[in-house]
Amino acid sequence: RQIQDIDPPIVRLEKYFLANLELAAKHPDEMQLIVLLYYSALHDAESKAPYASILERSRIRYRAILEAGVREGVFPPAEDMDLVAELVHEIIVGSLIPFAAGKTSEKRLRAKWKIAIERLTGCDPKMLRLL
Repeated sequence: RQIQDIDPPIVRLEKYFLANLELAAKHPDEMQLIVLLYYSALHDAESKAPYASILERSRIRYRAILEAGVREGVFPPAEDMDLVAELVHEIIVGSLIPFAAGKTSEKRLRAKWKIAIERLTGCDPKMLRLL
């Protein structure tokens, strides 16, 4: 499921969710490193810059998808698109921790993400076909 710029915005957003799910499911060691980096950023000055860089790049990527959705009439405009982009990133990362720890099933995680995308973007739930 390669993410392509020609994909409709809703498909790109779903693919980002699914790429993170695949990372957690198939590469748990990498997922643990990501969580460790996030944890380290709380108390280690050297970890703060890489963490901030990841956050910034993620938010830019999600904001671009959301803005494309608004331009194409798929998503209604948000008052604060940066805030929505932050929430998308935080929901992806935050919801993967219980999944990676074996406390949430893939089916339940997909259902959570579907609700989150519907609520955050205002899209028609019928448009979500990959989750």
